[in-house]
Amino acid sequence: TYTNSATLSGGTGSAIVGANPATDTLDVTGCVNPKLVLSKSNDAPSPLASGGTFNWTVKATISDGPTLAAATIVDTLPAGYSFNGAIAFTGSQDATKLSCAAPAGQSVTCTLASNAANGDYYIVIPVRALTVSSASQCGVDHTNQATATFGAGNPGIVEGSPATNSVRVTCPVLGVTKTAVNPSVNLGANVEFDITITNSGTVPAIGIGVSDTLPTAAGLAWQTPPTETPSNPGTCNIAGNVLSCSGIELNAGASVTLRATATTSTATTRAICGPH
Repeated sequence: TYTNSATLSGGTGSAIVGANPATDTLDVTGCVNPKLVLSKSNDAPSPLASGGTFNWTVKATISDGPTLAAATIVDTLPAGYSFNGAIAFTGSQDATKLSCAAPAGQSVTCTLASNAANGDYYIVIPVRALTVSSASQCGVDHTNQATATFGAGNPGIVEGSPATNSVRVTCPVLGVTKTAVNPSVNLGANVEFDITITNSGTVPAIGIGVSDTLPTAAGLAWQTPPTETPSNPGTCNIAGNVLSCSGIELNAGASVTLRATATTSTATTRAICGPH
């Protein structure tokens, strides 16, 4: 609504008849503020493994446009997740209207420029899921959030902000067994133990570590490194009587067997005899 006033003055000796000042109002109808509706989605595989990669996508839908001011869109990753490559604007109504600053910490700030026409504008963010360090991080929602604003004093309506979307990381299911290859061996023969690690889950397991304190006795000499069947990217060695492995990787349903072998000597004390 606009109000206009007119004030009459002068005319010495004249009488002013009626309201002074005289005012009237004018309403402008048919005005529509541009609207931005924010939403989020992901293309994560199911199941999503620890350290797996996928895209989180922010969609800004403009109606009653074009926009009269720039919109600021901020996307924040959950803790432990990281940006994993160049952000794209694939499928947007006009990709030239979008830009993003370099990510800072867990957030990235993007801009949808003014005069953006009606349509959908996509910000596609490549992401790497957290590397699981505790079972408590699996099977729970990890939520990504995006916000949008036209800024104070700028005409425009924002709906759906903050927009959220969640993923869940699936943990591998690991098991370990240890077996004496020959429960009874003659003095002078090799002593062997098999340590078998199995992933019975639905996702790969990476970075598996193993520690095993092997028997000690005079005349037992453990050979290093232990054998691995099948071969595995992990690294294993035996120092003294402690077997240690790191970096073992197992696909879903896979297993690896580590064999620790010790030689025995008939020339040593009989202290080696008996259970171990």
